[in-house]
Amino acid sequence: MQHLSLRNSTQRLCLVIAVLVTAIPLLFLIYRNITIRFVADPRFVVDRETLLAMHRGIPDSPRLNLKLAELFLADAASSEESARMAQKHALDAASRSLWDYRAAYTLGTVLELNGNVPAAEAALRTAVRLSPSYKRSVWALGNLLLRQGRTDEAIQFLRNAARIDDTLYLSLYDQLRFLAPGDPSIAARLTDDNQGARLALANYLAGQSEADQAIQLFRTVDYQARRRSPQTVQLLNALIDAGRIATARELWTELQPSPSESLPTGLWNGGFELLIPADSPVQRDDSQHPELAALFNWNFRSSQYARLAIDVTSAGSGERALRLTLLGRDTTTLRDEVRQLIALRPGESYRVEFAFRTSDLKSPLGPRVAVISPSTIVAQSEPIPAGTSDAWQRARFDFTAPLDADRKYISIIRQ
Repeated sequence: MQHLSLRNSTQRLCLVIAVLVTAIPLLFLIYRNITIRFVADPRFVVDRETLLAMHRGIPDSPRLNLKLAELFLADAASSEESARMAQKHALDAASRSLWDYRAAYTLGTVLELNGNVPAAEAALRTAVRLSPSYKRSVWALGNLLLRQGRTDEAIQFLRNAARIDDTLYLSLYDQLRFLAPGDPSIAARLTDDNQGARLALANYLAGQSEADQAIQLFRTVDYQARRRSPQTVQLLNALIDAGRIATARELWTELQPSPSESLPTGLWNGGFELLIPADSPVQRDDSQHPELAALFNWNFRSSQYARLAIDVTSAGSGERALRLTLLGRDTTTLRDEVRQLIALRPGESYRVEFAFRTSDLKSPLGPRVAVISPSTIVAQSEPIPAGTSDAWQRARFDFTAPLDADRKYISIIRQ
C-alpha cells in the first residue's frame, strides 16, 4: 500500500509539473497579448518609460515598437537621441511586420527627418502599396516628392490623397506657390472632376483675393453640387464680406428654381409667392442647402412682440401676403423679425414700394418698412397708420445707397 501511495504521489507531482510546464508559456502568451492590445488601444495613454519597460520583456512586438517609434518621433525634431530611437523602433516594427502599412509610413517619416531621403521614399512607397487608401502615407509621399522638385509626380499622389479626404484640398492649395505661383490652372488640374474639390478651390481663391478666378471656377461646378454644398454658402458669404454683394446675389440667383422672380438688385420674391408655409402639402425643394436657400430670401425670426405668417386668404395683387400680428405689448420693438439681404450699388438712388392693409391696428406708432444695416437705419417709410383699412394701400420711399460695404436688409421695424 505504501508503494502504491508513493507511486500515486509521484504521478501527481509529474502531472503538476507537466501542467506548469504547459501553463507558463500559455500565461506568458496571455500576458503578451493583453499587454500588446492595451498598448495599441488608443483609449489608453501610456508614458514612454512604461512602454520601454514593457519592451524589455517583449522586444519583438511590432505593435510595441511602432508605438515607441511614434512617441520618440514626437521629439525627434529637437532631439538627436529621440530621432535615433524613433528610427530604431520604426525599423524593428517594419521588419517584423512586413504587411503593416502604418509601420512603413512611420519609418518613412523618420528616415526623411533623419536625412535619408531615398530610403524614406522607398518606405513610403511600400506604405502606399500596402494601403493605397491610407491618406497619411499617400500625402507624405506626395510632399516628399514635392520637396525634391518632382512636381508632376508629386501632384499625382497629392491629388490621390485629397480624393480620399476632401479636407486635404485646402492644404493642397497652400502648396500652389511651390507648384506654379499665380497660375490657378494647375490647382484646377489637381481637382479633376471632383466637384467638392472645385468648390474648395473656389473658396481658397476667394480667400486669396482672387475673386474673379474664384467666380469663374465656381460656375464650372455642377449645378446640383453647387446647390447642395455648404461650400457655396461659404463662398457667397466671402464675396459679401468683401463688399461684392451684387456679385454674390447674381451667383445665388442663378441657382434658384425661378430666377425670373428677382431683379438684378432689389428684392427677391417680393410678393412672398415662392415661400412655402410649414404646413403646406406642397413638397419642399430639398436639393438646395438650407442656408443657401435663405441667403437672399426672406428670413423670419420668432418674437415676443409679434407673430409672422404667410396669409393665403386676403392677399393683394398675388396669392400670398405677409401677415404681421402685433401682440399688444407697450414696449413692442421690431427689427430682425422679418428681413431680406439686398444688393445695392453704392451711391445709386432707389425706391421701395409696398402695399399694406391693416385690421384693428391701434398703435400710436405703427411699424415701418425700412432699409437697415447691422448698425443703423439707412431709410424708412412713414409709420403705417392706425385704424382699420379694408382696402390695400400703397406706400413708397426713396433713398440713396450708402457708400459703405455693410450688409443691407429690407426689414419691418418698430422702435
